Amino acid sequence: MTIAKNKVKWLIVFAFFILLIGVGGLLLLKDSHECGVLKINGSDVAQENVLIRSTYAELPLTQVMKNLDVKVEWINKTSAQITYEDKEYTLNLSEVSLVEVGATINLLLPPPGGNRYYKVLEKELVLDSNTIKSTLYQMGIKINVYIDRKDQIVCVTKTGNQGGQSGDGSVIDNG
Repeated sequence: MTIAKNKVKWLIVFAFFILLIGVGGLLLLKDSHECGVLKINGSDVAQENVLIRSTYAELPLTQVMKNLDVKVEWINKTSAQITYEDKEYTLNLSEVSLVEVGATINLLLPPPGGNRYYKVLEKELVLDSNTIKSTLYQMGIKINVYIDRKDQIVCVTKTGNQGGQSGDGSVIDNG
């Protein structure tokens, strides 16, 4: 009798272990990602630090900015002076913040209802495409983000000024 109970006990443990592996595998598949190519205004810009996730793309912030006519001047490995039109900002990688000079609001906060993904590299900040879009909008730069999952391309296109002069700034997902 005790041998049969022991076998049943081990069978239950084994079944639970298999179930755990199966659920873990499904969770990994849910947030799978692909390396992608970043295009800004039609030009190939990057292949490094571009990942396409299930609901967003990870993009290199300062590389996106530079290709949208934003001046990025690194002060050291963790901070940069950002200039766009007549405004200056300080990017601080240690604090994961972008603040207009003379102000206190961090522009790198996620959009309402959103989550922020980030990864700090030397002289680069990788952010999710939704936060980049929101940050640039607050700086007065309106963009569209098109994620083509089939061809693994992320296209960022400048659409006009913050006032909504052209384009709707939406994130378009071809997945």
